[in-house]
Amino acid sequence: MKTFKQLYSEAKKRQAMSTAQRKAAGRRMSKMAKSGAFQMKKKKAALKMRDPATLLKNAKMKVMNDFRKKSGDDWDSMNPQQRAIVDQRILQRFGAKIDKLAAKQAKILKKNYVIHIFTAFMVNWGYLKRSLSRLSYQLILCTFASFTLWNSPALNAQEVIPTYSDYLTDNLYLIHPSMAGASNYDQLRITGRTQWFDVQDAPNLQTAALNIRATDKIGLGGIMFRDENGNYSKLGAYATFAYHLMFSRSTVDLNQLSFGISAGLIQHRLDTSGFTRFDPLVGNNQSDIFGNIDIGASYYVNDLYFHLAAKNVLSVKRDLFYSDAVPSNMRKYLFSAGYVFSFDRNSDWSYEPSILFQAREATDEMAIDANVKAYYQLDNSRLWGGVSYRNSFESVEVTGDGEAIANQQLRYITPFVGIDYNKFVFGYTFSYQLNSLVLSNTGFHQITLGYNFGKSRQRYDCKCPAINN
Repeated sequence: MKTFKQLYSEAKKRQAMSTAQRKAAGRRMSKMAKSGAFQMKKKKAALKMRDPATLLKNAKMKVMNDFRKKSGDDWDSMNPQQRAIVDQRILQRFGAKIDKLAAKQAKILKKNYVIHIFTAFMVNWGYLKRSLSRLSYQLILCTFASFTLWNSPALNAQEVIPTYSDYLTDNLYLIHPSMAGASNYDQLRITGRTQWFDVQDAPNLQTAALNIRATDKIGLGGIMFRDENGNYSKLGAYATFAYHLMFSRSTVDLNQLSFGISAGLIQHRLDTSGFTRFDPLVGNNQSDIFGNIDIGASYYVNDLYFHLAAKNVLSVKRDLFYSDAVPSNMRKYLFSAGYVFSFDRNSDWSYEPSILFQAREATDEMAIDANVKAYYQLDNSRLWGGVSYRNSFESVEVTGDGEAIANQQLRYITPFVGIDYNKFVFGYTFSYQLNSLVLSNTGFHQITLGYNFGKSRQRYDCKCPAINN
C-alpha cells in the first residue's frame, strides 16, 4: 500500500491517472491525513529547522512567484503546459537575477524561521509535554529560548562537551587537545558545574581530565565526562595524543608548537522511567553510542600564545530521539589567543588578556569571549582571578510574558577566582546571564579541583602560566 507521501508525489508530478483512480487516491489521502500518526508527524515537522538547500529552494520559489505576477499573465487560469512555457521564458530572461535575489531571500527565511519554530513549539506544547513529561515547562521553555538565541534547532545545540569557561581555571586541555602534556607538570583536573539551583532537574556537568608528558615531545591525556539535563544525559570518554615541537634554544625563550588529536566514545541516553504515561513516539529507555575526534594546534612564543581546535570532526548519524531531526554535523571550531605581561619585570603581579572565538559549521553560529585574568605570586602559592564576557553574534526577536523582546542575544558574564597552593589547584566560577529572557537568576556555578604531579621540567623565563605551571 502506498504512503501519503507517495500519493502526494504522484499527484504533484501529475502522473497519468484515471478519474476513478484520482478519486480513490483522494479518499485515501483524506483518511490518512486524519489519523493520529499523521498529525503527530506534522507536529514533528513543524519543530524542525529547514536545511540550507530547502531554504534556498523555498526562497527561489518565492522570487519566481513575484516574477510570475509581474509577467502580466493570468497564472491561476493557466494549465501546466502554459505555466511551464511562462517559467522557461522568465528563467531565460531573468535567471541570473532570480538566483541572486533567491540567495538574499534565503538568508531572510533562515532568520524568520526561528520565529516559526517558536510558534510551532507553543502550538504543539501538548505533544512535547507527553514526550518529556518529567521536565518542567519552564526548563523546556528556557532551554528552547537559549537554542533560539543561537538560531539553531534544539537538538543541534547539543555539543559533546559544552564549551564553558573552565579553560580559564587552568584547564586548557579540556577544550584544546594540543595542550596534553604541554605544561611543566603532569595535571589532574576535576570540575563540577551546575546551573539554576532553584530549578528541579537543571543541567549539570562533571568532567575529569588527566594529561601527562610521556617523553620530551609526546603528551598523552584522557577525559571522562557526564552531562545531565533532566531525563537526558551524555556519558563519554576521550583519549588524546599530542606532539610538541621545541624550537627554544634554552630556557631563556619559550618557542613551542604543539599538535593534538583526541578520539572518544559518547553515549546519549533518554531515561523514560519517570514519565507519567507511555508515549509510543518515545518508547522505553533509549540510548545510542557513537565516536568522534577532535584535532588542534597550539603555539607559544614567550608570553604570547595561540590555540586552534576543530571539535567533532566526523559527521556521525545519531539515532536517539528522531534521527531526521538530529544533524550528523556537529563540527565546531575554536580559536583563542592571549598575552601575559607585567608592568614591572620584578613585580609579583601579572596580567593575561585573552579571547576565545567559537563557530559551529552547520548553523553558522558564532560567539566570542573577552577575558582578563590577573595573577599574584606568593612564596609557595599563587592567587588568580578575573572576569570573562561572552556574546553571540546572532540575535532574534522573541516574546516573553506577552511582551516583545527585541534583539535577544546569548550573553553572560563570568567572574572567577582561584589559588595554586604547592601542587594543588582550586578554582570557582560564576556565570550570570545578561539576557532579558532567563529562567533563573541563580546563575551557573562551577568548582575546579586540580593536582600537579610528576617530575617538574625546567621552567622557562617567561610568565606563561599554562607552561610554567
